[in-house]
Amino acid sequence: MKTFFAIILFFFLLVGSISALEINGKNVSCEDFESFNENFGGKGVPSSIPYQNEILNVYIKNESFGHIKVEKGNFSNFSCEKSDNATYDLKINNLSIFENLDSNQSLIETLNKKLSDKEIEVEGLTLGKKIKWFFTTILLKVLGWF
Repeated sequence: MKTFFAIILFFFLLVGSISALEINGKNVSCEDFESFNENFGGKGVPSSIPYQNEILNVYIKNESFGHIKVEKGNFSNFSCEKSDNATYDLKINNLSIFENLDSNQSLIETLNKKLSDKEIEVEGLTLGKKIKWFFTTILLKVLGWF
């Protein structure tokens, strides 16, 4: 499970480096981010994670930056295009979340903090996905206690 969240956090870090945005003095485009396919394409999501077949549309400051696809438990694709078949919207509202990460916090604690501060938002696009995300947030909070 920690591997999955590490990959997601790494994804968030990479997303912070895309588009016409300037992060840490560097301008890069969404096309630069397609290296995600090389680094994570085919990497598996742990079977204990209930997100085995999903498409996440990614937004940074309410601007669409493409989508990431998890297919049959593997990260299969990142594209700079928004997907019409997305199951979740992943919204990154504050680019400062990619700077000065606290190395003393666990990955779960960091993710919980970013979610509670609304720096990262995940929204299910169907009733079933909304319910699934609701239970995931509860699970993350419980895991944060340990």
